[in-house]
Amino acid sequence: MFNCFVETELGLFGASGDEWGLCRIYLPNEAPAAAHMPSEGSLPWDFSGQLIDYLTGKRKEWNIPFSLTGSPFQLAVWYACKEIPYGGTCTYGQLAKMAGYSGAAQAVGRAMASNPLPLIIPCHRVLPASGSVGRYRGGENLKHKLLQLEGTLRTE
Repeated sequence: MFNCFVETELGLFGASGDEWGLCRIYLPNEAPAAAHMPSEGSLPWDFSGQLIDYLTGKRKEWNIPFSLTGSPFQLAVWYACKEIPYGGTCTYGQLAKMAGYSGAAQAVGRAMASNPLPLIIPCHRVLPASGSVGRYRGGENLKHKLLQLEGTLRTE
């Protein structure tokens, strides 16, 4: 595996990949522990540059190959989530329908919780039907900041 870690205003982010593409993104609450994993070297893609561009509002889409493994259901949900546009949101129920699994909102929530590529597969754009920001593997504060960055939430 190849690794990359990037210090940002939001904390330390990390990424791991193999010869086919990015396999995992570590959010700031996960990256410090991941930084001690063995590595064959640096990622061959510009994850750090694209991450900085995204976090400063200069990048709206990622251009890095990725390699996903999961169940057919998870893959359908993750690829559907990838289609949520920058600055857009949807509910878990809407995402279930987009993935071809109407009525599976709770299962979609579990798939989002195990999303290995947050940011590239923008699970922060998926919200509960209640209208709240909801939970996020990187923490509610980070989810709030990412939605604000994309213009989805306004600072008060």
